[in-house]
Amino acid sequence: MITVSITINKPIEIVWECFTSPKRIMRWNFPANDWHCPSAINDLVEDGTFTYRMESKNRKFGFNLNGKFTMVDELCYVLEDDRNVEVTFTK
Repeated sequence: MITVSITINKPIEIVWECFTSPKRIMRWNFPANDWHCPSAINDLVEDGTFTYRMESKNRKFGFNLNGKFTMVDELCYVLEDDRNVEVTFTK
C-alpha cells in the first residue's frame, strides 16, 4: 500500500469540492504542466463511476482514469486495475 499525505490550508468544504466537482477536478488533475484534464465525469454515489480524461496538451498522449466509488462519505474508490484509494479529510 502507498500512503500519500498532503496539507491543504483551505476550509474542508472547499477541499471536498475540489476533489468531487468535475469542474474543479479538471483544473488540477494532471501529472505535469504540459498535460491537462479536458473532461471529468463522475456519479458521486456509492457504486457510481467516474472517468477523468488526461491528455498531453499537444494531444500526442492521453488516457482515461476510470473507477468506481465504494464509499462517498469518506471518498473511497477502486480504479479499473483494482487499486483501492481512500482520501481522508481532516480539519
